[in-house]
Amino acid sequence: MRKARTRLLNGAFRFRPVLLLAFSLVACGESAKWVEVQSALAYPESPNIRYDRLFFVEYSAHRIVSASIEGADRRFVFQEDGCGPAAFTFLNEEEAVVSCYDSNEVLLLSISPEQWRVRARIKEDAHGNSLPGPNDFAVDDRGGVFFTASGEFDPRTKPGGRLYYLPPGSEAPELLRQGLWYPNGLALSKDRLWMSEHFNNRLLAFRLDADRRILDSPVIVDLPDEIERRKQGFQGDSANDYLGPDGLDFREVSGAGPELFVAHFAGGRILRLRLNPEGFLVQQENLLLPEDLPYPTNVAFYDGALFVTALRDAFSPPYEGVLLRIDLR
Repeated sequence: MRKARTRLLNGAFRFRPVLLLAFSLVACGESAKWVEVQSALAYPESPNIRYDRLFFVEYSAHRIVSASIEGADRRFVFQEDGCGPAAFTFLNEEEAVVSCYDSNEVLLLSISPEQWRVRARIKEDAHGNSLPGPNDFAVDDRGGVFFTASGEFDPRTKPGGRLYYLPPGSEAPELLRQGLWYPNGLALSKDRLWMSEHFNNRLLAFRLDADRRILDSPVIVDLPDEIERRKQGFQGDSANDYLGPDGLDFREVSGAGPELFVAHFAGGRILRLRLNPEGFLVQQENLLLPEDLPYPTNVAFYDGALFVTALRDAFSPPYEGVLLRIDLR
């Protein structure tokens, strides 16, 4: 049964069921001080920081890139034509995982300073079903990985995306949820798995038990639906049709609850959601991107700074984008 939505803050956010204790809206606006770390990128996504270096994917160039934290010493560490990497993450010191959105498979990589190579290709789930557009990852403390299989990036398609879990040491993903409308970014907090459901413009927060199993129906957080800077989408469509949350990341705050950063694709902003120690949402801040970057794709927090991948044009090749940094200390 579909529950009625509760409208809060003049329609800015809606919650189902209510996760909120107290809530206030803070606008960071144009005061955000963004630094361009890398430019002229081919659909950048999935920033990661490891070994004091930046890693990210270039989806339309089919590769994973590494650079210094300052953006120098750029290297291509892995490339496979036809893959279309949407995301990657490290599983441990010797393994990484890559989502090949275009070829509908997940790659397990063996990594070393000398070489990154494919160890296994996962094309089907535990029941023999194909993986429609693997997208983002969240690794748990056991080495298992949650991932989304988004389906086609088109708001006119029916919801058909899925949420999977790949247990440690396994090559058979377990289906957790299906019938999602373009499930996208993932992030783990202490006791919840947070997921972007892009074309519903909302976040789902699944409560987890000690074994990382989903316990019940998710808390639903509906995001702002207004766009200040309207752009054109595919075939003349409004970019408003493509508005929705993309990548997610948490920042742990000493003595307080965590913060969840949300790349709000087509919204030209990063949503900074503050949670209290019990996991309840208490405040939102908008970090506006430069006006020519309306399409943030993903986020990563590291050492007091937020790294953001964003696009100037999300709908025509070469899908030019950049990697940005903002100091939040």
